[in-house]
Amino acid sequence: MRRTALLTLLLAVVVTTYVHARCGQYPTKITSLDNETCLPELFSGFADGDDIRRPVRNNCTPTVEAFTSCRCQDGNGVSGYRYCVYGAGRTRDDNTANITLGLCGIGAECYIYDFNASMEVDLRDAQLANRLNIFPLSPCIAPDVQVANNIRVAAGCEYFCYRRKNKDIS
Repeated sequence: MRRTALLTLLLAVVVTTYVHARCGQYPTKITSLDNETCLPELFSGFADGDDIRRPVRNNCTPTVEAFTSCRCQDGNGVSGYRYCVYGAGRTRDDNTANITLGLCGIGAECYIYDFNASMEVDLRDAQLANRLNIFPLSPCIAPDVQVANNIRVAAGCEYFCYRRKNKDIS
């Protein structure tokens, strides 16, 4: 009896996993750094000449799920006009990146002609940094100076570590 129950449970997990990620690609949760970006949870509108209307629970959210690749492991494309990362690049801030979202479309590619949105994201989220393949800079440890009893300051960290002007200290 236990074996049958275990086998049934295992089969249910396998089927659920197959249905959830039929193509072997998993979406990544992406949150806008300023929490002001307003995107529908799922795309709803016109794409590739089709009217894709679907009920959306949350019509304005700073957090969406996006694919970093629209190509499935079997060579097919991610279906359903899902969000995808069209481009990503590091910003002048140390631990942020700008990303452009598009839609997975025909030919298993990420397109921006029907929809695009840009947002700044925090790279200190290790999973997101890994999926985007852009990693935060290492912490800066600048030389410090003792200015009074029990008070030490470090100035010029930005210049010392990254060779640019510190925007916090004039």
